[in-house]
Amino acid sequence: MAGENWTFWLQMTNLVMGAIILLAVVPVFGSVVWEVFERARKKADESKNLEAELRALYISVAHTLSDPELGLTMADGGEEVKNLPRV
Repeated sequence: MAGENWTFWLQMTNLVMGAIILLAVVPVFGSVVWEVFERARKKADESKNLEAELRALYISVAHTLSDPELGLTMADGGEEVKNLPRV
């Protein structure tokens, strides 16, 4: 190198390249984190909906019993209860 300050320019080049890489990596990392949180939120919402569906199913068939030989039988003797309390 011809000049006395070539190490200064080498350090400046490294600094600028590091800043460019940092500006490229931060949005990618942020979007990956965002996607992970969105998937976790969606899975939590689906599990809440599944719990509500199972609870509604339990309430609607609370007094029935499935017997393979007899089919669907009523556990309380056959009288269907119309207004069941919410669980």
